[in-house]
Amino acid sequence: MEIKLPTINELCQKIRPGKIAPDFLLPEIDGMPVTFYEHYCGQGPVVIVFSAIQVELLRYAPIADHTNLLGVFSRKQNHQIDSPFPILQDDGRLTQAFLNASQVSEPLVLILRPTLTVFACLENPTLNEIDHILDAVPSHNSIVCNETAPVLIVPEVLPSSLCTQLIAAHEADNFDSGMVRMVAGEPTLIPDAKTKIRRDHRLSDPDLAQAVNDALVERLLPVIARAFHYSVSRLEGYKVVAYDAATGGYFRLHRDNVTPDAQHRRFALSLNLNDDYSGGEIVFPEFGAKRYRPPAGGALVFSGTLLHAATDVTAGKRYVLLTFMWGDDVSG
Repeated sequence: MEIKLPTINELCQKIRPGKIAPDFLLPEIDGMPVTFYEHYCGQGPVVIVFSAIQVELLRYAPIADHTNLLGVFSRKQNHQIDSPFPILQDDGRLTQAFLNASQVSEPLVLILRPTLTVFACLENPTLNEIDHILDAVPSHNSIVCNETAPVLIVPEVLPSSLCTQLIAAHEADNFDSGMVRMVAGEPTLIPDAKTKIRRDHRLSDPDLAQAVNDALVERLLPVIARAFHYSVSRLEGYKVVAYDAATGGYFRLHRDNVTPDAQHRRFALSLNLNDDYSGGEIVFPEFGAKRYRPPAGGALVFSGTLLHAATDVTAGKRYVLLTFMWGDDVSG
């Protein structure tokens, strides 16, 4: 029976910017075993070329003169060709981990940021096409940091098309938000404009919710596990919320897990859906005066115990996807 391989176009459509590269053991360097992340993370962009034919990789050799270049071929060959850059023979597992396919039908190129997340996927590109994309990879400036809150910012969790759909869902149906207060011993949602001015939408569209789930599983939850040594397995329903400068949108200082109905919350997720607004940064005054603002599609993750506020939006409207997360160690 003939096994039909996915086309390069089909593979690239599934590999979106922000996908996290897997870690794996490289061949020994100077006699020492080293992992992919240990060798390449933070060392500039990385170009990985996948091919079923080893010799095809050599046409990309000029890239190695100015960029980290790694070749992967997925068919058994009796000899290793001489190459100015590392070439790995793969039994299918490495290609599967990167591409969700055991091999490719023609060369496919991944360009990774210095953080080793996908910046672009290219189908059988020319050298000029690769160099053009490399020029667009944002550089990471090294700075000395002596003050920060224990938070995590992850860019490109949601694609812009999904952000647009979530904003449209909010515009079609939203309501005044409130604060949970204890009334007669029971948690009750009541208006409190002194604390929060916001319009909320409970995301009920199953297709949109599933698209968000898929993005979080692929691009965010592995980073949370790595950064906080915690496995998120559950979350509350999603809210799409808006802070509008026209009405003075803000959320004053608060913690997210102090009421009895919220004590299961381990982490808060605040994911910006747009960037055409001013103000609206998140602050954590227990840890200094810095203001935090992920890019559109980017996530801010922090412990539910941290005191924080969403500052006043001073121009435009800030749209945010919100939820709270926890693991199997708690119930909720």
